[in-house]
Amino acid sequence: RGKKYMSHLSALPNAVLGSWEVSGITTFQSGPFISPADLVSPNLGSYINFRPNRVGPVNNADLRDAIRSNPVTGPYFNIHDIVNPVGNVYGNAARDFIQCPGLENWDISLFKIFAIHERIKVQFRTDFFNAFNHAQFGTPNATAGSGAVGQISSTTQAPRDIQLSLKVVF
Repeated sequence: RGKKYMSHLSALPNAVLGSWEVSGITTFQSGPFISPADLVSPNLGSYINFRPNRVGPVNNADLRDAIRSNPVTGPYFNIHDIVNPVGNVYGNAARDFIQCPGLENWDISLFKIFAIHERIKVQFRTDFFNAFNHAQFGTPNATAGSGAVGQISSTTQAPRDIQLSLKVVF
């Protein structure tokens, strides 16, 4: 009652349809960066981090964008741009240059308070966690020369989850 839309409703439809509230939390986060690894570790000592050679730009925005629209989970980067070094040499790849998938998450709440008595109220609430059910992909395999290099085989968050609750306030 007293609102711009549907102000002509009688008491029962107004009690059911009127005065709903919406809130939410939205998270957009860029993905972390990871380091590639060698498939075969050269004999350079036990305290050496083994790295492959970087022969190209590796990160590819087209491949990153395609991961959300394509049911196949890879390759997520240019897999031919990291190769194992030949012989017992240390590869030229730097640390943390392969960009991983980011995060897109929407948590939405819809709730309504019903006045039962002057001092007693009941709140009905429904919460949608990951409301649009976006897949949140894990890190791709970054082992040069591996058969699964560039492939993503995991997710980092649960699928959509819906919660209903009822709270009495007195």
